[in-house]
Amino acid sequence: MKPLLFQTQSILLICIALCSCNSNDDPSSNKEITKEKVVLDSTEYYSDFIGGEKDGVQKFDINLLKQQTIEGKKGTIITLPAGCFGKNNIKVSVELIECYSIQSILINKLSTHTLDRKLLESDGMIYLNAYSESGDTLLIERGKIKVQMPTKNYRKDIKLFEGVMDENNNVFWSLSSVGIHKNDQRSITNESNEKTIEENLPCCDDSFIQAESPKSSLEVDKQINNENLVNYIFNISKMGWINCDRYIEGETKPLIVNVPKEYAAASYYLVLKNYNSSVPPKRTNDGKLSFMVPVNEPYTIVALSSKGEDIYFNMMDYTGGKSEVNFSELKPVTRLVLLDKLLEKFGKDIWSRPLA
Repeated sequence: MKPLLFQTQSILLICIALCSCNSNDDPSSNKEITKEKVVLDSTEYYSDFIGGEKDGVQKFDINLLKQQTIEGKKGTIITLPAGCFGKNNIKVSVELIECYSIQSILINKLSTHTLDRKLLESDGMIYLNAYSESGDTLLIERGKIKVQMPTKNYRKDIKLFEGVMDENNNVFWSLSSVGIHKNDQRSITNESNEKTIEENLPCCDDSFIQAESPKSSLEVDKQINNENLVNYIFNISKMGWINCDRYIEGETKPLIVNVPKEYAAASYYLVLKNYNSSVPPKRTNDGKLSFMVPVNEPYTIVALSSKGEDIYFNMMDYTGGKSEVNFSELKPVTRLVLLDKLLEKFGKDIWSRPLA
């Protein structure tokens, strides 16, 4: 099984849309449509729509004869015990996706919903995958992997959720039995304190134990340490999507959204204004969208679509409280204007996001 196959299928449409845009509010900006081709690699894909910063799959090639620690561009720290994928999988590649903004949640087609449609508010999502030199997806066989996810707004009611796929390959969330604790200081494992594979894997043969243990070539971005961050810390025994969430309490009700027929197949997202929450729709038999939203909560609906080589976008605000609303047609957009609109609306990350 090759890594990230389901990611490449699920984010392709949105990634294309986000790489070629102009404003739907400024008619003059629609005269020239910038069209940029996107090259997609299933093992190493990046999208450049957030301030020019690469926001996608980060790939780390490591040697697990010794414990290794990697750090993502946005501050996620992953510590992998020596030989955690088995004694025959020492040279491995680890993939990490960090979703700490509404934009990155949307681009990866993620929601903050449980399978039974309970609403969640996210304080960060990540995806972890590992594969062997031959490209096979790996499972954790020994020990557990330590994860540290940063936050600027620590919440005591945050719980850990694991991503599960529905029949349409959408990611929803299931409450994990793993507990979370807080650490006020960023901690990166010192290599001199790393356990060797001999300590972690006593079953290994002598030739395996005596193999050379090269130093890790991974670079750690120290800039994240200058920010006012704390960590959610937990251990995992399986890879995949992970989400630090809390339940949104209160009454909810269904919302029907009437969308233009010519854009019924577009990707739609409902983002709550007072919560870091992206609500997925269900499609009705008559082509409408059905969302489950908190009573009287204001929200924004974002729509993205492509038609041939043309890209279409719209984003509309609603005050909440209604049972049925209308959504206007999508218009061609260019990348730079879309960037400005998304950053103005949702902020750089979920912690500094402007709320209603």
